[in-house]
Amino acid sequence: MKQLLLTTLLTAIIALNGFGQQKTLIKADKHFKKHEYTAAIDEYSKYLATKNSGEVTQKLAQAYMAAKRYPEALETYRVLIKLYPAKTELMLPYADLLMSQKSYKAARVVLKRYLNYHPEDRALIMPKLRACGNYSSLSVNKFAVKAEATNFNSEFNDFSPTVVEDKLIWCSSRAYHKSRYLWDNQHFINLFEGQLNGIGQIDDATAMPKTINSKLHEGPATFDQATKTLYFTRNTSNEREQRNLQIMYTQKEGDEKWSKPKHLNFHKKHSSEGHPTISKDGQTMYLVTNYSDGYGGTDLYKSSKTPYGKWGTPENLGKSINTNGNELFPYIADDGYLYFSSDTHPGLGGLDLFRVKVEGDKYGEVEHLGAPFNSEKDDFGICLIGRDSTDFRGFFSSNRGARNGNDDIYHFQNIMIDLNVTVKDKENGKSIPMASIELIDDKGKVVRGVSDEFGEYFIRLNPEIAYKVNCDKKRYTTEALAFDTKGFTENKTIEKEIYLSKGYTPHLTGKVVNGTSNTILPKAVVVLKDVNTGDVRSYESEDGYYDFSVQPGSEYLILAQKTDFMSHEQTVSVPLNQMRNINRISPLERLKKNKILDIENIYYEFDRAAITPESRTTLNKVIRILKNNPDIVLELSSHTDARGTDEYNKVLSQKRAKSALAYFEKFGIEPFRLVYKYYGETQPKMPCPNGDCPEEVHAANRRTEFKILDF
Repeated sequence: MKQLLLTTLLTAIIALNGFGQQKTLIKADKHFKKHEYTAAIDEYSKYLATKNSGEVTQKLAQAYMAAKRYPEALETYRVLIKLYPAKTELMLPYADLLMSQKSYKAARVVLKRYLNYHPEDRALIMPKLRACGNYSSLSVNKFAVKAEATNFNSEFNDFSPTVVEDKLIWCSSRAYHKSRYLWDNQHFINLFEGQLNGIGQIDDATAMPKTINSKLHEGPATFDQATKTLYFTRNTSNEREQRNLQIMYTQKEGDEKWSKPKHLNFHKKHSSEGHPTISKDGQTMYLVTNYSDGYGGTDLYKSSKTPYGKWGTPENLGKSINTNGNELFPYIADDGYLYFSSDTHPGLGGLDLFRVKVEGDKYGEVEHLGAPFNSEKDDFGICLIGRDSTDFRGFFSSNRGARNGNDDIYHFQNIMIDLNVTVKDKENGKSIPMASIELIDDKGKVVRGVSDEFGEYFIRLNPEIAYKVNCDKKRYTTEALAFDTKGFTENKTIEKEIYLSKGYTPHLTGKVVNGTSNTILPKAVVVLKDVNTGDVRSYESEDGYYDFSVQPGSEYLILAQKTDFMSHEQTVSVPLNQMRNINRISPLERLKKNKILDIENIYYEFDRAAITPESRTTLNKVIRILKNNPDIVLELSSHTDARGTDEYNKVLSQKRAKSALAYFEKFGIEPFRLVYKYYGETQPKMPCPNGDCPEEVHAANRRTEFKILDF
């Protein structure tokens, strides 16, 4: 009887525990469905503390991402990818998160794997793939501007500023209402304003009147100077449509008063319109909608003002601007450009800022703004305050600077920093024309030129960059100097002199060729690394030839790369007494799917799964190949000898594959770049009929080969 009571009690406790878990999950799902992600995270975490569930873990990852808790989202997706490597719905958010951490090479591989499963999504994936492959060029500060966080950011979200006469109006979730929005556990977003001073800062921030700020969200605004009308975004007041947005307008009445806001005449039920921006003449409004006739999630539209003062039905700006993703936060500037953000045009990660020239109803090519406007995080909500292209100043928004993912407003202004280098003979002080100049930035990118008839070389620089200049000429030794452009706040010309001594500097010259046909491969990227100092120089060779000055007594690595070709790496040692140029050829083999790498296989001891010292040498070579060819996905093809049952050999092969995969991961190779496949004894390297053959034949057959699956 006592045992029966104990059993009954335990059963009841287990049932109650299970009921409690289910109650927690139901509560979490309710929060998730209502977009209350911070509350959902708490409940999902409680549930997973007592029970494992891949489905719930995936919802937790989605909630982390929606709440902008990106580090936790990344780790959760990383766990899910390990558990479910072929689950394609995990791949795109995982790739986006990798991009948000600047892991572009890893993101590119994940995107390629997704495309392998879903070739029909090529239009969606290719822009992201191009962005991952071109992140260096997308990071260039082509407008030569400096950006810094403003003094009026709060500990909450601050974003999307707009100029209203001599004030700045922006969105902020700083304390205004007591209630918090459970999406991200911040206060509801309202409009704030402050007086602009001469250096683009705000002396005091105050909330706009209650006639404008409601108990719901107020969002991005724009001001029509001619009619003194402020257009802004607000949640719809209808309880069933509170997730939708509409555009409101209010007119300024005196210095501080605003009329009661009204909604625009073109609002569609069950749809959103928001993020308005008005052209200088007040006749065209650009906005964001999620109308069903769009190309993706949210698109950019425009509405024209009728002769009767009403706004016409919004028209889509077309597929050259809108993608199957999201276009948001438009801003039409006086310079004739429409600025906006997109998560699908090729960018550095998250939302990136772009612009397009507007001429009537025609639009130019979409242009990525580069750094510092764009980063691996979300960048959006730009406005200009400068007068013309020579006075390129303004504000933009980004969540790049905060670990908690909050948005901040940044002020930017263009700075013209120029370098003028004069090359002189050290012995007589005379200028040296036609001297070769290499300008190398802190990412190793090389720009080349020659000194003019006065021995001078002039070039515009970017702010906040460390540079090195190499200079040499025939019958002279190479000289170098280093400097940086950090901390500059005003226009400046940097004057430098380089003195060359008589002598000789050897050069490492060569060409990149097709390894099969021996023909030149133009537009190959050549990287030269000094093994002793770690200095890196790289540039894209237009004609396939390369030429680097090198120092006697140094050792170098040359890496040649080209899309769809296997990278080639070689070492070059320069003797101390080297007095001639060194010539090398960099042969690249075209990548082919299902090709087995021309590299030693991994061999195992009989009945063992451990990595042998000899195998480590091979694995290290494969690691170099994977790191030098970031797009490659390899298959680890596991083969056994003819001894043992098939089931036993399969288990042993899996153990061997796990040991190899663990070795790769230890050296930073993402597991999704390696796919394991078991072949057993079906593909022997050496014939072994009936399993009766010498030990050396068995040893040759129990191996792991590396096959190119994708690139």
